[in-house]
Amino acid sequence: MTDATTPATTSASDHGSGAAGPVKNVIVMIGDGAGENTLEATRLYLQGLPPDDARGGEAGGRLVMDGQGWTYTFQSVYPLDTRLRPIEGEAGLEQNPVTLYSPASNYDFRPVEGNTSSGYPRAFAGYDWNRQTYPDSANTATSISSGEKTYNNALNVDGNGDPVYTMAELAKSLGKSTGVVSTVQMSDATPAAFGGAHNESRTNRTDVAAEMFRAGILDVIAGTGNPDYDDDGDPRGSPLYEWIGEDLWAELEAGTFRFDDGTAWQLLQDRAEIVAAGTGDPAAARLAMIAEAYTSHQFNRSGAEPATELPFSVPKLETSPTLTELSRAALNKLNTDGDGLYVTIEAGAVDRAMHANNLGRMIEEYIEFNDAVKYVVDWVNSPESKATWEDTLLIVTADHDHLLFGPEGGTIPYQPVQPDRDGDGLPEHAWFSNNHSNQIVPLYAYGANSELVRGLADHLDLVYDEQGRPVAGSGRNFTDQAELGDFLQEQMNLGAGVPAGEYSALGG
Repeated sequence: MTDATTPATTSASDHGSGAAGPVKNVIVMIGDGAGENTLEATRLYLQGLPPDDARGGEAGGRLVMDGQGWTYTFQSVYPLDTRLRPIEGEAGLEQNPVTLYSPASNYDFRPVEGNTSSGYPRAFAGYDWNRQTYPDSANTATSISSGEKTYNNALNVDGNGDPVYTMAELAKSLGKSTGVVSTVQMSDATPAAFGGAHNESRTNRTDVAAEMFRAGILDVIAGTGNPDYDDDGDPRGSPLYEWIGEDLWAELEAGTFRFDDGTAWQLLQDRAEIVAAGTGDPAAARLAMIAEAYTSHQFNRSGAEPATELPFSVPKLETSPTLTELSRAALNKLNTDGDGLYVTIEAGAVDRAMHANNLGRMIEEYIEFNDAVKYVVDWVNSPESKATWEDTLLIVTADHDHLLFGPEGGTIPYQPVQPDRDGDGLPEHAWFSNNHSNQIVPLYAYGANSELVRGLADHLDLVYDEQGRPVAGSGRNFTDQAELGDFLQEQMNLGAGVPAGEYSALGG
């Protein structure tokens, strides 16, 4: 039986952690695809750096969330179904029992011979189950955003394709400022779902972008997908309108779009302008930060060597803002609202690196995410922030995991990644897929009512034999993403003084 790990107990700051609400500000930070082995690989890499290296994180290479005051548990990520389209009637809303997270299915250690169609060792029946039942970022982000399970590909619609109520919509109805920040395309699955967009398919990208910019729900949108630039930050010969429509982009560039209240979008593309937006009095307009990048801010830059690349060995683009710079500008804008704020900050390219089986850039992207978490903690503690830990709930988690294990993961089921043995600077590891998995993922909470998150975790990740004895599993307690989503909407409502019986009046 695999031992559960316990985070170390140091922190950049623990002022006010775990304080009782009411919750006025909700900050959700998503390391896309970042399961437990993603975090452990990052820790192992950081531990191997010289003590004075700026990338070293907390003392001993620990992550910010490993510090004091954080509530630490896990959550399941299973989809309603792996289908890609809605189904009418009761059948469309029924949970597929095969995709439901089950420790017995996950920790099925029966050996399986041969390779997958993509050339990965099948290894164990549990690995096969993960490959067959994996969620995508659209339905997992929808689960947290709305508290509703749905099918792969769905953005804030249920199994019938009907819209569900989101945190972004609730926050706006309560008078809060709202935003989404990402290191990948602004209308991709995770920012779209947390930004309150609704669509039967995440592939309807320009329609999703139109809703995000035109619905009046969001005050800040940040990400890539800039039609005029490529993945190296160089201007294109002709625009590529894959992630935002040509007409909408023209309106944003010209500053001609207006809401009924007279407000407009201020479009920032240049990194220096985005950095400048992080200080001083923000403009009255809503803030759109669509950097000079297409697929991601950094991961998709040229020079990738997936099997051997060390983090930061390929010079990073100077044209792209960091996640911390984007977060600073977003919080500076959202901090102006006396009713509080709701924002989701996503490190979307962690997932892109894992799809490419590029451990070096995965670690690089997660270090940038960890830096952003540290910034958010320090910002709440700073005098410039209206937020305090008595009224701010910070969630740090992932939307799903990947099949990343230790180097003997083909013979030792679910072996964790291991410290560097061969001196190449990377933790020892093995990939068993280039896609997602259905494993539980880490869930951290900090600040107002964060201890209540632990109480959600009423499931135990164990497999029992016929005599009731535990024979496999991590032994960890876990909740589910939909339960977390319900909890966050409840905290918003209670923080605004809305009685439980009146939630439905606001759409929740």
